[in-house]
Amino acid sequence: MEPTIMTGNTAFCNRLAYKVDMPERGDKIVFLFQETGEYYFKRVIGLQGEEVSFKDGHVYINGTLLEEDYLDPSIVTECEKTFKVPAACVFVLGDNRDKSIDSRNSSVGCIDKED
Repeated sequence: MEPTIMTGNTAFCNRLAYKVDMPERGDKIVFLFQETGEYYFKRVIGLQGEEVSFKDGHVYINGTLLEEDYLDPSIVTECEKTFKVPAACVFVLGDNRDKSIDSRNSSVGCIDKED
């Protein structure tokens, strides 16, 4: 998530926040990546039922360009796939896109609300 959250920074998380509501686009969430046993800190990009696609280094939600003011203008989001976000799930990306292991990676995929 650099430069938003730098390596070695401390972040406080509220697990109760999403017991009732789903995360919203732009929220930063923490989840346990079962494959490595590590916690990942990512930004919510796609919401349940949405289609997330990529073109010319940019992110599109249901065909509309996603404005990402929080990213450095030089950041390019590489991906050739289109994703449909399942019910009760979110699609996440790291802010450091070229080094991020996130929902674009099939081993991570969309994140279930329970996670």
